[in-house]
Amino acid sequence: IRIRLAVIALVLIVLGTALGTQANKFVYPEGGMIVYMTGAKRMVAGEEILVRKDPLGAYTYPPAFALPFVPLLALPVAAQWAVFTCVNLLLLELVVYLVWRRVRPYMKRGVHWWQRPAIWFAAVFVLAGRHLVSPIEGQCHDLLLFAVVLLGIDAWCASAGKRSGAWTGLGAALKATPLLFGPYYLWQRQWAAAAVMAISLTVVTLLPDVTYPRPDGQLHAMAWYHTFIAYVSIGEPPPDEGWTSWNK
Repeated sequence: IRIRLAVIALVLIVLGTALGTQANKFVYPEGGMIVYMTGAKRMVAGEEILVRKDPLGAYTYPPAFALPFVPLLALPVAAQWAVFTCVNLLLLELVVYLVWRRVRPYMKRGVHWWQRPAIWFAAVFVLAGRHLVSPIEGQCHDLLLFAVVLLGIDAWCASAGKRSGAWTGLGAALKATPLLFGPYYLWQRQWAAAAVMAISLTVVTLLPDVTYPRPDGQLHAMAWYHTFIAYVSIGEPPPDEGWTSWNK
């Protein structure tokens, strides 16, 4: 099994490299990676990364989300696309594996052909395949966050509450939505999971301030809040700024 997984990983890396080097020919002009790399470049240079009206697309994510893209700045543009494509393909493989590992014990082979697990998974890929491929095609962050959240759920299913909290805390630091796991942990009275999530969230959120502090001395997270979150109304994006271009 390990050999098979290694071969699959190698094939995906080769395929990702081939596709990534040609990414500038088929990636959407407004592809998410342009925003991520611009945010990382500005952070390293000590410039403002939180620009509400940005012609390249506003970087509206928590500042910690720019850190994973900092190492890519040392590579040529074509190599950046190639590496990110490979990472997305490997993340897709991880997502499928995590889902399969948790679903497989509950799937029983029936007497009819349509009850076979392979048929059901084929139907899922037919219905959801486009949504799994689109983050790779658009060079978006969806699979990265999806994998982190799934790792948290997988740990929770294994009764590893602390590990689950660590993963969901990381996800919340990269994008605020996984904060929803916090109330769930408290509702389930999983105090250790909630505490570890809070610690993980805090550490990762403050990491940009340790590595690339803002010239004005303000915390990155506070600047993010005052620039974007404070202007958000329930059910509506900020008018003509921030997320508006992403919601068209």
